[in-house]
Amino acid sequence: MTGDGVTGRVALVATFGLLVVALAGLATRGTIFAILAVGAALGLTVVCVLGPRLTGALCLIAAMALAPLDDIRPGETSLLNASDMAVAVGFALLVPTMMRRRAHVPGLYLLGVAVLLTAVLLSSAMASNPTESFMLAIRLLIAAVMLPLAFAWWSPPTRWVNALCWGYVGGQVVSTVYGLTLGGTVHGRHVGLTRHPNYYGLAAMVAVALCIYLHHRTPREYRWVVWVAGGICLYGGLVSGSRASTLGLIALVLMVVMIERSVLSAWWVLSGGLTLALTLQWLVDYLGPGSAVARILPGDYGASLSDQHRNITLEIYWDQFLASPLLGNGFTNEQFEAHNAYLQIAVALGVVGLAGFLMIGWSLMRPLFARGDRRALCYVAVSYAVVAPVTPSVWDRIVWVGLALGILASVPDTDPQQSDHDRTEFSPAKETT
Repeated sequence: MTGDGVTGRVALVATFGLLVVALAGLATRGTIFAILAVGAALGLTVVCVLGPRLTGALCLIAAMALAPLDDIRPGETSLLNASDMAVAVGFALLVPTMMRRRAHVPGLYLLGVAVLLTAVLLSSAMASNPTESFMLAIRLLIAAVMLPLAFAWWSPPTRWVNALCWGYVGGQVVSTVYGLTLGGTVHGRHVGLTRHPNYYGLAAMVAVALCIYLHHRTPREYRWVVWVAGGICLYGGLVSGSRASTLGLIALVLMVVMIERSVLSAWWVLSGGLTLALTLQWLVDYLGPGSAVARILPGDYGASLSDQHRNITLEIYWDQFLASPLLGNGFTNEQFEAHNAYLQIAVALGVVGLAGFLMIGWSLMRPLFARGDRRALCYVAVSYAVVAPVTPSVWDRIVWVGLALGILASVPDTDPQQSDHDRTEFSPAKETT
């Protein structure tokens, strides 16, 4: 009997067995159990037919697409969203593949992880509520340590890296289109398929940063697709009203000009800035008072109240940091109000933990200033570094699934059949016209 025949028989038996369980669950435990059983049956069938490696890779692409859709969760109070579950399933299926590979991880990143982990253990052990601190610290370690290390250990070929980026961008496009057509608003600010306008804006920032990478990886005749997708994501960021993400988007534009040293990019920035200055009032009227453009300008009432609150909390948590600057006070839920990712880390883990966090961030940015096929993946880390002082997003996966891809800029390509186009390093000269 051939391998294909065995696989088919196993798939059919597994599907039939789990469908029987689904029907039993429908009769005894309700619809939710039945849906889960049917999903498990279909998932097992896919694994049997496609194999765990391909299925795992497809799960991670789905996870990237679901990351901007933060509101898709198994329950209203669930901390996990659909992307988290897809990430877990994807890497679980890839464990056999990962075990046969050697992880290529930058030494600076490993040093940062060691310092951060040391600070977490010491600070949380000495915190007033060690259990709360450890539980929150686990979320940081999953985002900043486990997720990048898993990508580095998997070491996907460039074609899969491209697919992961397209997955996130595609998810943000869906969120933007939904938000503009069927979604609601909060104080005039769009939320898309997220739970907060700021998350919606951060997802837009990450998607635009990934579009910069995809621009270099896409043949010239198809780059218009990248531009359209990037434009949709950019528009979503503006109507989110998130000033932090807008700051990150501006930083991305300036970094592209400085790093790529492209005359064409500089011309676009100059002409775009001039157009923005001439049409600023029209943009405010068109995008609405809840847009990022309106909230950046002086005189916006809602933004002014937000600024006052942030100034007060900044003073409070700065004093907390000064009270215990070396190892901090451990994590608490209230530190979210500091609205400054760096200050939150410093208050919780002290200068030791902040040093480890900064080393991790710099290791994900550093390849951008070298030459390499994947260096543009690091633009996400650059944008996050810019917005971190004005956002409480320390461990949110909506950011870190894109940020973690930066570690792949230091990983050699594992695809022996990579095309000549993919092997060509992009350089400033090639983009200059």
